[in-house]
Amino acid sequence: MLTRRHTRRAYRLLAGAVYMAGGDVRQLAHMPEALKLYLRAFREALRALRTVGVPLRPSATRLVEWIPDPILVFGLHLFFDTRLAVVEGLGRTFDSSADEMKELADEFRGILRQSGLPSPASDVLFAQVEARFQAGGSGFTNAPPTRSVA
Repeated sequence: MLTRRHTRRAYRLLAGAVYMAGGDVRQLAHMPEALKLYLRAFREALRALRTVGVPLRPSATRLVEWIPDPILVFGLHLFFDTRLAVVEGLGRTFDSSADEMKELADEFRGILRQSGLPSPASDVLFAQVEARFQAGGSGFTNAPPTRSVA
């Protein structure tokens, strides 16, 4: 059953981007293409959730769809390059929970399939999560996106 908790969990798509940055949130801050990829994937997830009838909560989540990429990328860059992001343990959280990230990725894959919407950015991030899971949660892929998601 789809609930509004899926909106809160959509941010976990970030795991794929963190894995692309070798698990280093500060390195991710300096990878604008990975940040853009994450934003596209997050927007794909929001559109899919709305398409299958899940209300977007909090309603401020919808702002992500309206704020231009350069502003959001700059904001993410500033946040991920702070001590707070490191202290919050974003990289360690995703590092220590590869099975949970895989489970969430599979859940969102199902939602995207159910919505019938294209999801090229999400697919790239899901591939990062899958690679991390297949590696047993150890080591980072550092792989660049395998296809264009423009």
